[in-house]
Amino acid sequence: MPLGRRFLPCLLLAAAPLAAQDLLGPFQIESYEILTQNVGGGNVTSYGGGVKVLRCRHPYDAMVGVRIRKGSVVDYMQPLCAPLHQDRRSGRLFWVGKEVYGDGSNWAGNTQGGSPRRAICKQDQAIEGFLAVYTLDNVFLDDIRFECAQITGLAKGQRMVDITGRTEPVNWVRTSAATATYAGWISENSTINGQLSGGLPQGVADSVYPRQDPIRGTFFPARSQCTDSAATGLAVGVDRWTGGLMQNQVVKAFQMVCAEGYTDLVNTVPE
Repeated sequence: MPLGRRFLPCLLLAAAPLAAQDLLGPFQIESYEILTQNVGGGNVTSYGGGVKVLRCRHPYDAMVGVRIRKGSVVDYMQPLCAPLHQDRRSGRLFWVGKEVYGDGSNWAGNTQGGSPRRAICKQDQAIEGFLAVYTLDNVFLDDIRFECAQITGLAKGQRMVDITGRTEPVNWVRTSAATATYAGWISENSTINGQLSGGLPQGVADSVYPRQDPIRGTFFPARSQCTDSAATGLAVGVDRWTGGLMQNQVVKAFQMVCAEGYTDLVNTVPE
């Protein structure tokens, strides 16, 4: 696990032309957070549509799903979050479908591009990893699936409040990686009992593994998981799609933000 990504400034790796630099500098995430590998972006040093961290309203809310739009590449991304509840008898933590929210301004990309999809975890799980694919040049994020893991509790830590070093308590959601499953893509209009709900059919992860495209060549996989924590944010780099006539903004690059640690299970390039 390359812990250096938490503290070191972003550097371009001349010896590895496919490696993408971190989307965020060390002062753009919390002191307890760390970034997974970057998928997409290539060796881009700036993004015309900017770089953004998509988060839940509160650190102690769980990221329980992700809404995307996808055409030729991933056009749009928005996290879906929910407050947690605890069963008094069993102590189990869970979320309720009717309380899931996706804030109106908390998205990135093109709201009209591609087709809408929504990935939702089961109601005792949260997002903790991803499986993505990219093309040979690793310039664009082509497709993505999200992993869910069982919520096991809330971690307690500190975060810096200002440059003087003042801190305040903060919580984030803990998960068990051993229970990771893929959240299935469902229709944007799918509901259970009239409300957004988890526990929907799980997706087939193999659908995003390497495949051949007659025009764009081979697609390659990248997979990462947060270590014992749910995702605390989705870092995205937005830029124009150069593969068509419309030149719309798309989600060009992606990194998951984790608390404490992460594991890159399949790397975009050897490290």
